[in-house]
Amino acid sequence: MQSEKDWFSKSLTELRKDKSYQTFRNQVEMAAGAKELLTTWENRRDSNLNKLRYFVKPNFVAAKINRFSHAMDPDRGILTFISFLFSETRQVFGVYALVRPRGNDLMKQDLATLDEMRHKLDTALEMDKGGIPDWLIDEFKKAAKKAKSLDDVIDFQPVWEKYKKQITENKVVMTLAYFIDGIYLNHNGICLKWDKRKLVNSTNKNFLPAFSKYFGFSTHAVPTPIIEAANEVDEDEVTYTIVHKVLIPNGFQIVFISYPGSQGGGAVLPDPELGKAQPREYPDVIALPPANSPIDVVLNESKGMFSKSDVEKDLEKILRYKTEENLRMALKETLLVAQVIDKNKQLKNIVIGVAFGVKNGITTDWQPDNVDFIFRISNRNEWAIGIFKQEMSDLIKKIEGKTNFPKVYKLNKSNDNQLNFEF
Repeated sequence: MQSEKDWFSKSLTELRKDKSYQTFRNQVEMAAGAKELLTTWENRRDSNLNKLRYFVKPNFVAAKINRFSHAMDPDRGILTFISFLFSETRQVFGVYALVRPRGNDLMKQDLATLDEMRHKLDTALEMDKGGIPDWLIDEFKKAAKKAKSLDDVIDFQPVWEKYKKQITENKVVMTLAYFIDGIYLNHNGICLKWDKRKLVNSTNKNFLPAFSKYFGFSTHAVPTPIIEAANEVDEDEVTYTIVHKVLIPNGFQIVFISYPGSQGGGAVLPDPELGKAQPREYPDVIALPPANSPIDVVLNESKGMFSKSDVEKDLEKILRYKTEENLRMALKETLLVAQVIDKNKQLKNIVIGVAFGVKNGITTDWQPDNVDFIFRISNRNEWAIGIFKQEMSDLIKKIEGKTNFPKVYKLNKSNDNQLNFEF
């Protein structure tokens, strides 16, 4: 508010007066540095190299990539972190795990031949389909076909140059292209190598200033206009409200909450025989009723503003818990792992609900089948719940009220022409 250029230093000056920040800084100063971190990683040993997370060599450091998908979020964070730390002094690589313990298939053994590597690469990419675009999958396969030995190094720079405009369309692809110098197809497979500095028009060892300049981060920009949110809600707010205005006040135990863009703590795993390759399902809310209720568990799916197609899609997905035995068993296992039920508990009475927002008090003639309750926020200010199952109705004392949201601001999209670059 005071200065476009030195706001950060002024903020730090104020923060240094705060006791919690002083405590934080003391912890930072006590933490080990980059040199100690590398030594720790280098000293780790395992008879199976595929179980190692980090690989430290004299001239490079690498981190394992387990999946190209939403499950890669931790790996992306690690690769970005070590790239920031070590890119001036070492090359940084990803190690794409092709040897994945899974049932009794051929992926249990380490790589021995090029044909085996190509087979496992095809299998891994098929399992990770959707995490990266088809063009990158095709290019990985083409590069693998070019290899003449397991220790080959393939120049992958032309691929990034060819698809440069598409790189920023996918978070996984951005991390690979801009933050690492290559990727090994398994720890003992071929290396696809490139120069991330060329992609941001730099030759300096420290690529970060060039990266910042390339994407316009180093210039002072006019703040994007904001406006107060009115007459609408997002999925976060809908989920938060049903939990804090209905479920918790009426004695429900919240087991797991999954907010948009952030996986909940309790994944439901319906196909355990697939190992890490199996799909993970995250109902927005999983809750248990008060003691002695005939209800076994409550599941809720939330949306932001009402859209019939979106809500029906979510409802169709969650209603499967009433009809598909493998999902009920998977849900039971999730609750067992959370230690909120005992092994003899049977999930026979599963209550299903959907939640969303509507504008200006406008109601809808939408009449879903088999749903047990509908939670609605009207005009951002008021909530109400319609319950169609007596056992659930008996537990809810209050069926409407005020949301009491604080003032919330959002970007004024009509003026938002800036690059959305999110990691």
